[in-house]
Amino acid sequence: MNTLTTIILANEEFDGKIGSTDFWATSLGNVLQTLMGIVGILVVIYATLKAVKNIATGKVAEGVKAIAGAVLLAAVLFNPPLIQSAIKAGGNLVESAIETVSSVGDGKPSTGGSSDTPQG
Repeated sequence: MNTLTTIILANEEFDGKIGSTDFWATSLGNVLQTLMGIVGILVVIYATLKAVKNIATGKVAEGVKAIAGAVLLAAVLFNPPLIQSAIKAGGNLVESAIETVSSVGDGKPSTGGSSDTPQG
């Protein structure tokens, strides 16, 4: 099976919902999720060895930082839909911030002065 056939088969399974978790149910999504899991395992192993080395040489803070970074990266690599959830949460936060700012005023940009202010 050549690459073009694989891409066509993966595309036929995909229902067009870009950005939804349905992508991970396709064969292409499963392959990508597996590859990300393998990279996640390698990251955890590397970070653990680096942390042990840093702690053994007296750099405890560097070891803790390496472990914390590896945990965050591995969480995303082991659970790819987490990326989509984080993006959606960030978008919701920005959207609510924009709505709050526009509700404080009348939604129109300021022109610098107001005709309602008494001139004295």
